[in-house]
Amino acid sequence: MESQEVTCIIHWYRGWTEAQRKEFLRVLENTQHEGVNTVLDLLESLTIEQQMCSVFECQLRLFRKWYKNWGTQEKELLSSNILIIDSMLC
Repeated sequence: MESQEVTCIIHWYRGWTEAQRKEFLRVLENTQHEGVNTVLDLLESLTIEQQMCSVFECQLRLFRKWYKNWGTQEKELLSSNILIIDSMLC
């Protein structure tokens, strides 16, 4: 069963522009290699209150927050859905 978070991200991914999808894939790759508590997480939590961000930036922040709590099943589900979506776009 798909988690609501994965379903949400897949929905967002379908609506993103090509440039946004590329940025997301870069963030996904970086997130896969980060520790649970990183300096980046701390900086993001400080700057989110200090500036307005775009919907896309908010979506990326939510993704980072959710991803670090996911198990292998959710991570693999997201990756496989992204591959399917990308193959249909080509």
